[in-house]
Amino acid sequence: MLIKRWLPTARNLLFFGTLAFSVVCQSTENSQVHSKGIGTVGEHTYLLNEPRDTDELIVYDPDFGDSTQTNEYGYEVTAEDGIVTHLGGADSDIPEHGLVLSGHGEGATFLTDYAVIGTKVELDEANKVMTLRTDLDSYRYQAQHAITSAETSIESAYEGYYDFPKQEAEQFLTQANQYLAAGDTIRESSEISAYALYLKAAKVADSAYYHTIESEVVEQRAIWHRPEEQNLDQVIETVQGMHDSGFNSIYLEVTFWGYTIYPSEVMKKYGMTSQHPHFSDKSYGVYGNDILAAYIGEAEKLGMTVQGWTNGFMVGSPDLVEPLPPQLTVNPHWLAIQNSNVDSEVIPDNQSGYFWLDIVQDDVQKYMLEIYREMQENYAITGLNIDYMRYPHYEHAEAFSFNELALKEYQQDSGIENTEILRTDIIEFKKYQHWIREEENVFVKKLAIQAKRLNPDFMFTATPEPGPEETMIADWKEDIDGVIPQAYGHDFDSIHEHVNSSKELMPKGTIYYTGIYSFYHDIDPMGTVKDVLAGRYQTSGVNMFAYGQGKDLPEARAALKEGPWREVAFNPGEHLLEGVVLMLTDIQDKLTRIYIPREAISENSGTALLSELQVLADMASNGELIPNSEFIRLTASIRALADNGELDTGVAHRLENRLQNAAYWNNHARSNQER
Repeated sequence: MLIKRWLPTARNLLFFGTLAFSVVCQSTENSQVHSKGIGTVGEHTYLLNEPRDTDELIVYDPDFGDSTQTNEYGYEVTAEDGIVTHLGGADSDIPEHGLVLSGHGEGATFLTDYAVIGTKVELDEANKVMTLRTDLDSYRYQAQHAITSAETSIESAYEGYYDFPKQEAEQFLTQANQYLAAGDTIRESSEISAYALYLKAAKVADSAYYHTIESEVVEQRAIWHRPEEQNLDQVIETVQGMHDSGFNSIYLEVTFWGYTIYPSEVMKKYGMTSQHPHFSDKSYGVYGNDILAAYIGEAEKLGMTVQGWTNGFMVGSPDLVEPLPPQLTVNPHWLAIQNSNVDSEVIPDNQSGYFWLDIVQDDVQKYMLEIYREMQENYAITGLNIDYMRYPHYEHAEAFSFNELALKEYQQDSGIENTEILRTDIIEFKKYQHWIREEENVFVKKLAIQAKRLNPDFMFTATPEPGPEETMIADWKEDIDGVIPQAYGHDFDSIHEHVNSSKELMPKGTIYYTGIYSFYHDIDPMGTVKDVLAGRYQTSGVNMFAYGQGKDLPEARAALKEGPWREVAFNPGEHLLEGVVLMLTDIQDKLTRIYIPREAISENSGTALLSELQVLADMASNGELIPNSEFIRLTASIRALADNGELDTGVAHRLENRLQNAAYWNNHARSNQER
């Protein structure tokens, strides 16, 4: 994952983030929350209706067009009638009677430092200077804005037949209005007290909003985590914190820096350090020094699962306590060599400080397969999430791999007379690069075959790096169970478009989870919730990066538990047919409790639909695969009911999405049986 390495540099990456009383400025180097006080004023020069460039602040008005046409690597603020009404996003709609303030780098930092909902925007058009002014009225506006949003959401959720705790949402809304009224009463005598009350009003109104969100009962809610715990109590605290936030699966980093986190007999057999030095001298109670066993055991007590997250062929670290990673200490000839490393020195990648194993060598692949086999056979992990199974895609001068053994093998396969030409001839090198890509694919296929032979239900997922690696994901379409695209943006459109672009490369029915970075980018609670909603739309759930940051964001985690993760959810990818049964049962439950009693569907049609769903649920409960034609037929029936006015169209859309997910899981269970 290693976001620092792959993301644009600090200050060039600013992301969506707003709480009622704070916004977040995040770089890859530093995270800091800026709370605005009364009387905050900031000024910055701007350009009008220009394409946004590095460190610029642009003002877009309706003369520019319908939207700003910007990418997600920035920060935008929408203002109407001189008041900030929305924070965050990319390619933002330009209001008919308003503006969009769009910043990149320094321009984005200015916006995150000085803009909140309710901030007043003043433009000196002659000198092209923008002033952002936040006062007590701004915070009152903000509170009222949050209350109005919650009121609208409660009304929309009820009228849309959503499954949510309406009474609880209304109680929070009442409390928010009380705080607002109290602030109005006291503001003449104490602005500070009024300010605090307006903040409370906005925060409680957000809680009202969170309670209007449906909490799915079947979805993955995973968290990536690099373990750092030094004893069993710390492991228990971490796992409990994850559970209390609503997570149901831990993607635990089981290999990093070239070490396994558990004591490995395979590593010992190869003469390598048998366990990561961070854990080898620690005690985890009944689990000894085995932190992986501790995580699995403690997660199981709370109904959570653990999947292995691995760094693949990337080993070592700039922070390595030993001169070389264990693989290269024993076998220096395993090193993948960069083009610039003309003397084939055992040195790290000059771009990142990490080392890469030569994926072409049979001995390297054999060793890696043994590690993953040991992991799967000896530990109750439910899946493996592969990272860094391809070389980084550097320019030719820094590209991989010029290891002598790899070059000899390519020479034998290709018939090329002199491999030295690969260092200078880009056309010839691209042929070689394609050959390496096929070697990478061969290894992934070997790993998939091994994993499925050990356990057909073992979840094998890939997290491709943004860029060229994402477009190569289709190479593995017959090997992996699921894809986790890394969506770095923080608005619905950019997240959804990112996932959809990946889906186009894979067979229909591939399981998708969305990788989101709310914690890593220090996004506020409301932004975190919206990231999850965007990430789970038309997917089987989300993976969040990472708990190392999320553990220090209790308000964001609490917001998830109040809203989209209010109820416990079953993870469908690990037990596919059980997921199908629970999804079909949940639809029946909603029909019985909400849709039929409130006449979202006619009683006769609802009763008939209940019976059809029961037939399918019974099949899956008995371990039978449901014919795909049944899902197609049932979906067509739902559309027909909506077209005939016998079923609310919004409900029909949600039912179709749920049935589509159930069909994906059912079809993937079929694929597992056929492997």
